[in-house]
Amino acid sequence: MEQIASSINSIANYDVYNNISQLVDIDKNIASAVFSELLCWACEPQNIPSIEAARNLLLQLPKEFLEEKTKETVLKHIVDISDDWEYRRLLEFCELVSIDLLNWSLDLPIDITRVSNIDDIQECITDFRAV
Repeated sequence: MEQIASSINSIANYDVYNNISQLVDIDKNIASAVFSELLCWACEPQNIPSIEAARNLLLQLPKEFLEEKTKETVLKHIVDISDDWEYRRLLEFCELVSIDLLNWSLDLPIDITRVSNIDDIQECITDFRAV
């Protein structure tokens, strides 16, 4: 996906898109910024091809790296877990990475003052707890 490639390559200042495995070995700040951008692409868009493209890139990285960077990114509030669409996409991604990461994401404290529909968030949690 050209938009994803452009966005992460501009952050890294080189072609990280075509060799995403480099992310684990580059400067930590750049790696975190690229990862955050990819996780946003995996959670925010309304079109499935963009979500899947970002997930496919991320899933090329080692599980430990994914777990660490996902937690770091979510705790910085880069993914809006009060939005049921983004939260469900995050849960889907976490489920692909590991059961531990999924359980961690299910236990996140969600600021209900920011949630537009708490029933939708609760439905996300219920759906994934049943897995």
